[in-house]
Amino acid sequence: MTSDVPQDSPTWPPAPNPANVGGAAYSPVPQPGALQDASPDASATDRVWTIVGSTKRRGDWVVPERLVLPVALGDVVIDLRQARFTAATTTIEVQGLMGDVKIIVPDTIRVECSGSAIIGEFKDVPPEVTTTPAPSAAVVRVVGAMILGQVRVFRTADPVGEARFAIDGMDGWRAQRRRRRERRRLRGRQGIAD
Repeated sequence: MTSDVPQDSPTWPPAPNPANVGGAAYSPVPQPGALQDASPDASATDRVWTIVGSTKRRGDWVVPERLVLPVALGDVVIDLRQARFTAATTTIEVQGLMGDVKIIVPDTIRVECSGSAIIGEFKDVPPEVTTTPAPSAAVVRVVGAMILGQVRVFRTADPVGEARFAIDGMDGWRAQRRRRRERRRLRGRQGIAD
């Protein structure tokens, strides 16, 4: 009855993966800003168009050597906190008209921001806590131009879903509220008025 089935066909159910022992898959978590080996499908340049809409890149994704962001009447959020870099220097080029671009970078990465804005803003927002990235850290270079809009680069040690960098709305709002209550509680213990 099974003589016509190829002998090299997959079996069902599939054999357990040794990396999956104990119910949790082993997945090495790269350090933010660490250089990763390029995957075979990683291209040197990627273009993410946003026209009258919004685009978000977040989580575990591969950042190309050059990322071009043409934006017209849209919002773009590029979150690099869990991203994997394939080049020592990554260039993000913004070409915007009436848009808002927010780039969130972990504080372990060096940032070079040099763009132009016409009736708008193109700025590298200083982090709340200043840290010095390692000399071997990846470099993110943000260049381009924005007309009637803003490009802001934020450097933070906050994990994903925390503080003002939360992309998922309520989770970040709750975390921010929790930290504010904690600060007030600590001030109350020290006798400092709010």
